[in-house]
Amino acid sequence: MWISLREMMIRGMQGLYDFLNYPQNPREKKRLAEIRAEKKLAREKRDAAIADEKRETNERFLAREEELCRRQQERQAENQSKLLDCPHCGCKCQRKSEAKNDASGCFLVIIGLCLTPFLVGIPIAIYGIIHGSKKAYFWVCTKCRSKFPCD
Repeated sequence: MWISLREMMIRGMQGLYDFLNYPQNPREKKRLAEIRAEKKLAREKRDAAIADEKRETNERFLAREEELCRRQQERQAENQSKLLDCPHCGCKCQRKSEAKNDASGCFLVIIGLCLTPFLVGIPIAIYGIIHGSKKAYFWVCTKCRSKFPCD
């Protein structure tokens, strides 16, 4: 029967491993068994501690998720109470916003940048930025799409 070199090396290494790790002396066998039992116990304790830590982490995560969900539901309930009824159809309305003076704000910023070398343009550019960023808020009906201003 032909045995490959690789197989001979594996068998030789296995024999060496068995020789080094399995002593023939009964005292050493007992001591080795005790060491293995201690290592196994330590490994089990470590695994139990890791499992407990994972469980606690999952519980904290679930508690946080529940808290966030509860807060979101409270906000939705609060927003539902803030919704108005449409005067035309009686359906609920949503609050929307849009830029009030977007074009005039851009125009003032451009003029302010052109006049910046004369130091007059800086306040004009700042006023244009403030003026262009203003928004108008209004209510929009979800059913009939009618608009009316917010108070």
